Amino acid sequence: MDEKTLKIIAAVLLCTTIGSGALAFQYNYQLTQLRDDYEYTLSELEDYTILVNIKIDDGETVTWYNDTRVSVGASLLDASLEAVEMEYQTSEYGVFVTAIGGLEGDLAHYWLWSYYDEGWEMGVVGADQYVLHDGDIVAWTYTSFE
Repeated sequence: MDEKTLKIIAAVLLCTTIGSGALAFQYNYQLTQLRDDYEYTLSELEDYTILVNIKIDDGETVTWYNDTRVSVGASLLDASLEAVEMEYQTSEYGVFVTAIGGLEGDLAHYWLWSYYDEGWEMGVVGADQYVLHDGDIVAWTYTSFE
């Protein structure tokens, strides 16, 4: 190769190196901006949401849905629907959950909810009427009528 060709190749390599460096700088700047935007949005979201822990016990398997984020003022039903597939019936007394995760109640079993307060306490209102608070621990248990 002659000297002119080598100079052209060197110039092309220098230009691609400078261009690659500029692109890397631009992508890093955009990543930093996106990270800052994400953290700002998350901090604002935390002002309007709460985190709850939901336990689903089907009698064989216990599954936890920890740190489920729901709106302030959400009911247990709202939060449960965010975490797991549920079916329910509505009546004048509130909702009655008929199935969770495809497991339906039958003549001998039904879904019962409870909350944790220095021990598990049975829910006293319908799941649609129980308003959750940040840090609440609630459970759905597949229970027999016995």
